[in-house]
Amino acid sequence: MSYNGAQKYCKEKYTDMVAIQNQEENKYLNENLPFNAAYYWIGIRKHNGNWTWVGTKKVLTKEAENWAQNEPNNKNENENEDCVEMYVKRQFDTGKWNDEPCSKKKVALCYKASCHSSSCNNHGECMETIKNYTCSCSDGFYGKDCEHVVTCPKISRMDNGSVVCSHVNGDFTYQSSCNFTCSDGHLLVGSENLQCNGEGEWGSQIPHCKAIQCKQPELPDNGEMNCSSDGEILLENSTCTFSCKEGFTMVGASSVQCTTPGQWSEELPKCEAIQCERPEQPENGSMSCFYSEGVSLYNSICNFSCDKGFALVGSPSIQCATTGQWTENPPKCEVVQCQHLSALSQGYMNCSHPWGNFSFQSSCLYGCFHGFVLNGTDRSQCLSSGEWNSAEPHCTAMSCSALDDPSHGQMNCSHVFEEYRFESICKFTCEEGFQLRGSNSLLCQHSGEWSEPIPKC
Repeated sequence: MSYNGAQKYCKEKYTDMVAIQNQEENKYLNENLPFNAAYYWIGIRKHNGNWTWVGTKKVLTKEAENWAQNEPNNKNENENEDCVEMYVKRQFDTGKWNDEPCSKKKVALCYKASCHSSSCNNHGECMETIKNYTCSCSDGFYGKDCEHVVTCPKISRMDNGSVVCSHVNGDFTYQSSCNFTCSDGHLLVGSENLQCNGEGEWGSQIPHCKAIQCKQPELPDNGEMNCSSDGEILLENSTCTFSCKEGFTMVGASSVQCTTPGQWSEELPKCEAIQCERPEQPENGSMSCFYSEGVSLYNSICNFSCDKGFALVGSPSIQCATTGQWTENPPKCEVVQCQHLSALSQGYMNCSHPWGNFSFQSSCLYGCFHGFVLNGTDRSQCLSSGEWNSAEPHCTAMSCSALDDPSHGQMNCSHVFEEYRFESICKFTCEEGFQLRGSNSLLCQHSGEWSEPIPKC
């Protein structure tokens, strides 16, 4: 019959096609079965590319293979060789296996199961043997039918803590589980859960409860410490507070507490020297600082001064305070200012300003318009004192000689600026019976001369 027919027959009349567990079974079948030229189908078939026992659906292991030489070879060109036959009493390769097309006709090799639902007490795998069965017990069980369970040492109590156990297969046996907790102020040393394993041992050493302790913190450099209890070892909830000496600031928490699991609640603080950021030297000035160890620490002092022609705006001296800030903002040097000058009346002024309008080293040149003369110096410069080096000059009109009325005549003058100065005009007339000899009008010119000779009557 075909392989499918053989499997159907075995399931109807017996349990299934034979599954060969070992070489002993293989030898038994070869010795006790009669020779058949077509040979026998056994319970192995290719499934998803793997040789698989049809009864258990387990993949054939390398150790259990019993192939004839050069088999399996799948040499049939017309049909896949996906089923397995066993050579019984063959001249060579007797008792070995060969892959064949499933449609070929062979004798079905069936078995009747010795295993049943209660075999091995559901604590192992029932394995068919010749006219009997054996049990491969699961972890934690032993005996012919896996009827015994391994035990672990009993756990009764725990100092400064409690233990709660649950049991699946009996008190303190395989798969029993115990949970451990500690009283307040104590720390569990070891695993909080243990399970009884298949060797009759707890998964790890039984834990114990230890009082929570913290090692006394080290005193920070340049600082002070005060703890709620004395001694090198402090218990849970003990606290230590810290402070720093003058000139030092705390980096970190000012107070720590001993907590589970024996550690301080915060990283221990440090006392670092208070430092102020180095001030900038003012532009057009100088700075002289007195530092400790090359940095601007607490109480460091910086003095400031300005270059000639510049005035200090701000404090001439600042000090690094406990806040890490200077007592004052660094001062500035501002250029000295002189009084602003105005353009001359009837004149002009040209100025240059190296540092800003009318400030230190500003220089002004003066001149007068046509017909006017400069009274004072023609150049002024702004000094570092904020004063001009000379008084501001002014422009006055050119003067002509004073005139008198002509004998037997009259003179009438008009003056734009002052008497008998630039652009003054004098007009002349004579009494009756007299005649004017010369120009009847004279103009004071920019040269300081009258435009015409003085007339007569």
